[in-house]
Amino acid sequence: MNDRLMELLLKSEVKKLPENKKRLYQFIIDMEDRLVEKSNTSEEYLQLFTAYSPYEIASRHFNMPFSMIAKLMNEIEEELNERIEERCRKVRWFDYTNHLIGASSEKSKEQLFLFMN
Repeated sequence: MNDRLMELLLKSEVKKLPENKKRLYQFIIDMEDRLVEKSNTSEEYLQLFTAYSPYEIASRHFNMPFSMIAKLMNEIEEELNERIEERCRKVRWFDYTNHLIGASSEKSKEQLFLFMN
């Protein structure tokens, strides 16, 4: 499936999470994204991740044990994956390329897809 569509589905499902799960998930994902931005290689990312563990920082921020943060994050990610998989099973793609004005011309390389959920 299209990476952009998967990203949209993920964002949509994150918005549906209960507030406490959403805050924890977003906190850790935002920290991980910042580490990715700071690193040039996967090795550098792993070093930064070890030095500035998003889970450790979340543990202090949310005043919860590290093990609870890790457990909750695993549960949240499982829940999100299940929801996205379910939505993907229901996805139907309709190619409307030929319905566009001028789409039948040889010059047109664009395609239009309608995503309905």
